[in-house]
Amino acid sequence: MKKFSFVALLVFAANFVMAQDLDEIKKYTLLGQVQKAKESVDKYMSVEKNAKKAEGWFYKGTIYNQVSKDTAKQHAESAALKSQAFDFLKKYRELDPKAELLTEQSNGPLFDIYVGYASELGIKAYTSKDIASAHEDFKKGLEVHDYIFTNNITGNNGFKFEALDTILVLYTAITAGELKKPDDAAVYYKKLADANVTGDQYIDTYQVLTEYYKTKKDDGAFSEILAKGRKFYPKNEEYWMAIETEQAIDGVAKPALFEKYEELLTRHPESYSLAYNLSLIHISEPTRL
Repeated sequence: MKKFSFVALLVFAANFVMAQDLDEIKKYTLLGQVQKAKESVDKYMSVEKNAKKAEGWFYKGTIYNQVSKDTAKQHAESAALKSQAFDFLKKYRELDPKAELLTEQSNGPLFDIYVGYASELGIKAYTSKDIASAHEDFKKGLEVHDYIFTNNITGNNGFKFEALDTILVLYTAITAGELKKPDDAAVYYKKLADANVTGDQYIDTYQVLTEYYKTKKDDGAFSEILAKGRKFYPKNEEYWMAIETEQAIDGVAKPALFEKYEELLTRHPESYSLAYNLSLIHISEPTRL
C-alpha cells in the first residue's frame, strides 16, 4: 500500500511539474515576453514525454511565430522561425485531429503565418529589392494557403480561402520572372491561365505564356494560350497578331514564307498588318508577281 502511494505521489508530482511548465509558458505568452516564452517552451519540449503530446506543439508553433515578428531579426532568421512555426502547428494537428486549441482561436495562428509570409516578409523583401527572398516567401505563403484550403480550415466568422490565391500566385510568377527563371514563372502563370483569370493586372499571364510556349516550340500550348489571350483581351489584338505571326514564320524561308502569310490572312482577313507585310514580301520578290 505504501509502495502504491509512493508511485501515485511520483505521478502526481510529475504532472504537477508539467502543469507548472505549461503555466509558465502561458504566462510569458500572455505577458508578451516572447523570448522567455520561447526558452520555456523549448525546455518543456526537450522532455521526450512532453514531445509526444499535442499541446506543447501548439504553444511552440504560436510562440515561434510571434518571435519571427521581431523587427530586429534579419529576414532569413524570421523566415526560418516562421517555417518552423508552421511545421509545429501541423504537428499539433497531427497529434490532435480536433485541434481544439486552434479552433478556439478561429485558427488564427495559421492564418497569421500565411499573412506573415505574404506581407510581413514577402512584400517587405520585394520593396527592398530582395527579389530572391520575396520569391521564396511568396512560395511559402502559397504552401500555407494550400494547406489551409486542403484541410478545410476556417477563420473568423467561417472565413475560407478560395482554391487559388490569384494575387499571391501572380507575385510568385512575377518574382520568378525577375529572377530569370522562366520555367518556374510559367508554372505559376499557367495556374492563373488554367483558372481563366482576367483583369488588367493579369494580362502578362497570357503574354508571358505565349512568349514562353513560342520559345519552347510547344505549338499546342501556344495556340491554347493565344486563344485565351484574344478572348479575354481583344483590345490587345495587335500584340496577339504579332506573336502569332512570329510563331508561324519562325525559321521559314522564301518561298514557303508566302504560303505562311497567306494562311494567316485566310484566318485573319481583316488584319492590315498581315496584308501590308505580305505586300512588302511581294515587292521584294518581283518574279513571283
